[in-house]
Amino acid sequence: MSHYRNGDFFQRALADAPVKPLRVYERAREVCEGPRLDEVDPQNDSASHWKHCLPIHPNHNQLECAGATRSTLLDPRVLEPVCGSAVLDMLTIDVYRAMEEFGCQPMLTLGTALGAVRNGTHIPWTEDSDIAYFLPPGASPCVQRNEFAERLRGLGYFLFKHDIWRVCIASHHPLAGRLYNIDTSIIFNMTRVCDSFECIYVDLYRLTDNGKDGYSHECHRSGKYFRIPSEKVLPASTINLNGLSFSTYHDIDWFLWATYGKNYLTPKREEG
Repeated sequence: MSHYRNGDFFQRALADAPVKPLRVYERAREVCEGPRLDEVDPQNDSASHWKHCLPIHPNHNQLECAGATRSTLLDPRVLEPVCGSAVLDMLTIDVYRAMEEFGCQPMLTLGTALGAVRNGTHIPWTEDSDIAYFLPPGASPCVQRNEFAERLRGLGYFLFKHDIWRVCIASHHPLAGRLYNIDTSIIFNMTRVCDSFECIYVDLYRLTDNGKDGYSHECHRSGKYFRIPSEKVLPASTINLNGLSFSTYHDIDWFLWATYGKNYLTPKREEG
């Protein structure tokens, strides 16, 4: 809890709040075991890492969860399951700030930037948040540093690699007992562990400077040859997400147009 006691108002409130125990059925005990660093190497690119993420089945109702923020996670009046957008809000803020601490130069990208530009909130039905980071020439990605993984682990998160780097909530997070719903943990007599892309998580996308050819965006939906002109990337601009300011591309409207098309302000279920 030391990381939280030195944090912002939400993190300090979280540190002082009573911890709800993580309750699981005996057959689902693997849910609360979490990733053991002596057995799991997050550097290995593997889909098997997902099973170490806390399986969360939140509320994605657009009307009930529009504008839901992390503060609702501490409000006992808010019924469970909690809103997925509130969980994403907490995860996005914590990961973004950790990336700032380690010099990653984070920027909101893809669906998270789209939600911020569209109405200043997370897209309510999405499971993930999208953050880009810069890869300096000749340097290793900041997200590969052991210190970065330890920082996130101290906050209750798990950094792992599956195609790209990702962050999910682990079973030792102080809110795990509130986020995990024991009543949805067993379906058809089988334990529901987190399958690939079925948890709340953050995708971390590498931005690589290709000189006069602009920046490449890791795993962009348009393919590996998609380029962002340098003048569209820097200097960074800011956008608001649930009332907080985050960095993004200098011309975020161009990026969203190039990514989602001219009607990017119109909501679509497949975006993200």
